[in-house]
Amino acid sequence: MLKPLLYSLRSEMNTRRLLAGLRRELGSDSPLLLVHQMGRVGSMTLVNTLRAMQLPWPIYHTHYLNPANLASNIERRRKVQWFVWQRHLRVARLLSRAVTRRRDARQWYIVSTVREPIGRNLSNFILDIERFHIRDFFRRYEQGRISIEQALEIFFREFNHDAHTDWIRDELNANFGLDVYSEPFNPAQGYQILHCDNIHVLIFQLERFDEVFRTGLEAFFDRPAPEQPVHTHISSRDERAGTAYREMLSRIRLPDDYIERMYDSDYMRHFYTSEQIERFRRKWRRQD
Repeated sequence: MLKPLLYSLRSEMNTRRLLAGLRRELGSDSPLLLVHQMGRVGSMTLVNTLRAMQLPWPIYHTHYLNPANLASNIERRRKVQWFVWQRHLRVARLLSRAVTRRRDARQWYIVSTVREPIGRNLSNFILDIERFHIRDFFRRYEQGRISIEQALEIFFREFNHDAHTDWIRDELNANFGLDVYSEPFNPAQGYQILHCDNIHVLIFQLERFDEVFRTGLEAFFDRPAPEQPVHTHISSRDERAGTAYREMLSRIRLPDDYIERMYDSDYMRHFYTSEQIERFRRKWRRQD
């Protein structure tokens, strides 16, 4: 009882220090560095790798800054847990207000990652399955009381399958006055750098991140990057979700029309070559 309480107190103190520092940053015209990306696209690996670069600015990690998206996410969490003001949401709330006033002297540096949507959708669904979709899923699944097929029914019915395209539209283009698709992405390079006035954006393709992260970070920040990415520790909860995810992948058979809908989009044509897209199609159409 005492140990969790002490952990919570330390976490709250650290959060308050972080928020106080962010308020000071927002009160000045110093640059802001955000790792801003959708969930389940290697966020913490990117954060940890950037920290290893010892950049001169704090790093703030966010998923939603668009006011409507942030409010919707907070309300969604409020329905399933009694306390929703985790650190990243409290940081996002402050930054969301600042984004609406972004046309100032401040330089914004935004680093993000994209991922092919079917793998990302399934990963995100399984990681959050107990919180938002199926109570006590893992124990029931391990006991044979619920099947992969039953989970997939809920996946198709409840999940936002177009979150990746919505995110580009709302969280990069609308928030920061960008048009991400207007400038070509070089899949052979594996990353894209955009500049628009005081907004500077680096977008990695997750599937090639380990190969190209160093070149991309050094081109963007003009300083040395680590030789290896700094991967995050896998928690027991994530590992349990990972086991279910891998088993789901080994058994899943997705409808052709779903596969086509996910891969026939401006998002896929921009960030991936036709050869990469065809490999994704073959992966999800595999037969026994």
